[in-house]
Amino acid sequence: QRRHLRTVQQASRSLLGLLNDILDISKVEAGKLELESIPFEPAQIIHEIRVLFAEAARQKGLRIESEWAGASGQPGQRYLGDPHRLCQMLSNLVGNALHHGSADHPVRIAVDGTRPEEVSITVSNGGTIPAGLLPHLFDPFRGGEREPGRHQGLGLGLFIAHQIVRAHRGAIEAKSQDNVTTFRVTLPRHAPARSAVA
Repeated sequence: QRRHLRTVQQASRSLLGLLNDILDISKVEAGKLELESIPFEPAQIIHEIRVLFAEAARQKGLRIESEWAGASGQPGQRYLGDPHRLCQMLSNLVGNALHHGSADHPVRIAVDGTRPEEVSITVSNGGTIPAGLLPHLFDPFRGGEREPGRHQGLGLGLFIAHQIVRAHRGAIEAKSQDNVTTFRVTLPRHAPARSAVA
């Protein structure tokens, strides 16, 4: 019964996530992906992500590690932005890393807060993305481009993560070499309120 209940819960979360992704696509297309601009601690977001994905990582035999540079990991160190949306963005990146990662490399979240005007977050995992696919990673509906035998998603997670970063007036890029894939997000320390992606 517990096993069946976990299956139902996982299916429900997947369906809810898909519905939320579709709603976010509608907001992006309408130019209404708005943000709050409130104080938040990056350390708290990283902690929430590690707790959220702990079981998924265990089932795949992967570790989630985090590291900090500068003051961004210290309690009380705050930034202005939308913590809910940033948690969603990081959740999409870590979920993607767990899905495509390999057991010989941990999923690593690194935060660099040493620069005065910005903070950078990187998420890395084992595995290499084909060079021809890299320029299209943030395009929506890339589900048909997955490797044979792998889960066929709609390809919305990275697209939505990209839009959230853009709405914060930040930048996101992906690099894949030497059997390591890394997504790097750079965000201003003070994101504008009620920003939207047109």
